[in-house]
Amino acid sequence: MGHLVEMLGDGVGASIVLGDVPFLRGGLQAAVGGIYSSLQKSNENARRAVVNHTEAAREGREKYKLLFDPQTSGGLLITVAGDRVEEFVERLREVGYGEATVVGELVEMKGGGGGGEAGGGEEEVCELQKKVVRVVC
Repeated sequence: MGHLVEMLGDGVGASIVLGDVPFLRGGLQAAVGGIYSSLQKSNENARRAVVNHTEAAREGREKYKLLFDPQTSGGLLITVAGDRVEEFVERLREVGYGEATVVGELVEMKGGGGGGEAGGGEEEVCELQKKVVRVVC
């Protein structure tokens, strides 16, 4: 989540579909067992950028908490233009990144927010129409 927040500009947020986020092998099992890296707790500070933090934490439990753990969440985030994302993901899979997938999209934050601030603004799909792609390495 910290890297995602760093990628966002003023007035731009991201809508992530937690169920679409792939995790490193064993990461979810470790989280279910309560095992996280020593940095996970401090990385939870990035939750300030999550507009629906309470809902996500309640519904996603281990998966949501795992998003803040740099050792077990793994992967790489890339933003790709919406009209090129299918081709991009297909190519990643062809070269060995079989779990590459779209996990969300950039959204314009109306009334503040984005760029690491929750702001409570309404979200609307950003004019840039960029998708967020997760690549598990």
